[in-house]
Amino acid sequence: MTKATAAEIESKVIEAKENERKINEARECYRPVAARASLLYFVINDLRKINPIYQFSLKAFNMLFLRAIEQADKAEDVQGRISILMENVTYAVFLYTSRALFERDKLTFLSQMAFQILLRKKEIDPLELDFLLRFTVEHTYLSPVDFLTTQSWSALK
Repeated sequence: MTKATAAEIESKVIEAKENERKINEARECYRPVAARASLLYFVINDLRKINPIYQFSLKAFNMLFLRAIEQADKAEDVQGRISILMENVTYAVFLYTSRALFERDKLTFLSQMAFQILLRKKEIDPLELDFLLRFTVEHTYLSPVDFLTTQSWSALK
């Protein structure tokens, strides 16, 4: 009786280890979705730097994230599902956050989302983005046309 119980326990331990391995593999597949959600949360959390009225709670974000996952279309393969989940979460965060923003801040938010996603995917160079956002303008070039100011023409040069 004891040997049979020991053998049964040993087989259950082996089965549990195999299940744990499968769960870990599945969890690793979905890590990009979690990384995207994390990135988006910090983008919307940083909106308070633009205007202190913009406050977003982690609890509300988690509910939004879970709802976006529930409403996502199903896919046959794991990579397709991951792609659908990332798109759904990104779109849900965009809609949710845009409703809470002043009109003048919506483009800033959208740009920040796009820049951060592209940076994470390594599709843009951080130095080039920094140059785009913070380039210095030398006011040494006079504008040859009426519709551009000296500052604008200098920035273009």
